[in-house]
Amino acid sequence: MTICAILIKKILPPHFWLRKKLSQIYHHPFTFFRRPNIGSIDREIERLSRVKSSVIFVQIGANDGVTSDPIFPFIQTKRFCGVKIEPVFHIFLKLKENFKNFPCIKCLNIAIAEKNGHKPFYRLKQYDEKGNKILHNQQGSFIRDHLLPLGKFYPNIDELIEVDMVETWTLRKLFDYIGGTVDLLHIDAEGYDYIILKQLQFCNCLPDLVIFENSNLSNKDYFEACSFLRGRNYVLSECFGDTIARKIKPER
Repeated sequence: MTICAILIKKILPPHFWLRKKLSQIYHHPFTFFRRPNIGSIDREIERLSRVKSSVIFVQIGANDGVTSDPIFPFIQTKRFCGVKIEPVFHIFLKLKENFKNFPCIKCLNIAIAEKNGHKPFYRLKQYDEKGNKILHNQQGSFIRDHLLPLGKFYPNIDELIEVDMVETWTLRKLFDYIGGTVDLLHIDAEGYDYIILKQLQFCNCLPDLVIFENSNLSNKDYFEACSFLRGRNYVLSECFGDTIARKIKPER
């Protein structure tokens, strides 16, 4: 621990607002000072945070919840609460550890699918036969073929794919578990995004902001996903492999 960190802890009371701000600047200076890029995911989440006194989110495919995570900076500096979903167990353990001091964040080791129950989930091993760590070991999908393009990095890709039986919830069950309105839905489900997205038709509420990865969708699934959202009064924009859907109020 550096002298700066010690001074922050020793001089300022634990619940004093300045201590919290200084801690945010010390630990995450980039995310604290940056301004979101226009048209970016950051910008849309920032916009949502300005119109909501608190934001309830659902993140499907959360990874460790920190690395390249668009919601993480807002969890630290804004009033964001919600549920993070990660089906790959060893990644889930990192996720749970990262958010152990965030009581308003719930981490679940499940996957979202068409039915409640269990389903085969394909992922890469953590280590190869020589004990070398596989760099893409966070990759996983219900669709085995989605992992095969990684063969350009691993010629023996078939030997590196493992299958787990993971617990599955429908999106409606997840929303019922939260028990209230969901303001932000973020999906990164490695090609399963539309199958999850279209379950919004069975949910009791529609989020104000929906973000989903489109780079792994077929043209057909992507077209249907966009049509589905536009038909529910969302306006869409693109951002580096993701689609951002912001709900607008219908004109009277």
